[in-house]
Amino acid sequence: MQSLDTSAIRSQANLESLVQQLANVFENAWNTHSKQKHITKHSKEWWNQDCTDSFNKYHESGDLKHWKEFKSVVCTVKRKFFNDKIHEIASSNKRLWDLMSWVRKKSLPAIESISYENHPCNTLPDLWNALHKSYNSAENRLVNARLLNELPQADSIEWPPFSNQEFRDAIAKCSSSSTPGPDHISWRHLKALTLHSTCLEKLVHIANACITLEYWPSHFKLANSIVIPKPNKTLHNTPSSFRPIVLLNTTGKLIEKVVSNRLQFHMTANGFLDPNQLGGVRQRSTTDAGVYLTHIICAGYVTNFIRPYLHQFFIDSHGLNGYEKPLKRPFDRY
Repeated sequence: MQSLDTSAIRSQANLESLVQQLANVFENAWNTHSKQKHITKHSKEWWNQDCTDSFNKYHESGDLKHWKEFKSVVCTVKRKFFNDKIHEIASSNKRLWDLMSWVRKKSLPAIESISYENHPCNTLPDLWNALHKSYNSAENRLVNARLLNELPQADSIEWPPFSNQEFRDAIAKCSSSSTPGPDHISWRHLKALTLHSTCLEKLVHIANACITLEYWPSHFKLANSIVIPKPNKTLHNTPSSFRPIVLLNTTGKLIEKVVSNRLQFHMTANGFLDPNQLGGVRQRSTTDAGVYLTHIICAGYVTNFIRPYLHQFFIDSHGLNGYEKPLKRPFDRY
């Protein structure tokens, strides 16, 4: 990666070629250092090379002493693995559910088959068509953008080049356990690359070129789509019972995070965000939405604006639950 020349990217073709060279570097590294593993029901996540060496030693000699040494090595390795796992979950990723079995792959019953528009999806093209129409139903839908004409046009703002610190801040909050995209480069690998000043500079140059040339390389658009079943569903025989997730290449996602952080800072600093905008904004969550809703209800109740609506809701809900005579009628004129 250090041999890539990112100092003079003057055209979109140069940028596309350079990013493809970066993709080739990642692919060669993956093909050289990756190992194919066969996962079976006997596979153990904590098993390492020390266990293999100790077991082979006992297998060759058959000595009881070597068997005891193997059991001791296994005990030590297991204790260290689970202690490190608990420490990581408690201090880093906060994913307590990683210790639970329900996060594993969910196998569907053999008797179920996905149906779409009352037709079973027995072939791969039929299944693809059902999933595509379900998840991309808004594709090519016309959008009325005339309401944007009512907003005043702000002055043009110069876009300064990205800095190395922006990339370090953006990648520091990324989970190292997230699943990578098609290039197999995870956040853990990118964090190691950004520690190297030369590699980080090249990523910054590529990001600046994307903004300057107004071009997004095709490598950053490659993705793996994974369809997973939704929890708490008794049946998974319709496309709506599944949820698709898209795994993009992490290099492009990192640049998107840096752009998003800068845009959000700019919009917040200049007051472009509506005070009621809670989704997709930092330091605003579902808790803030609940507090805001509670404030509206309490304020309306004090001003006697919402009290009649609450009273009517109380009467109607209890009437539907079978309490029409004992509650609805006595409180009808309350």
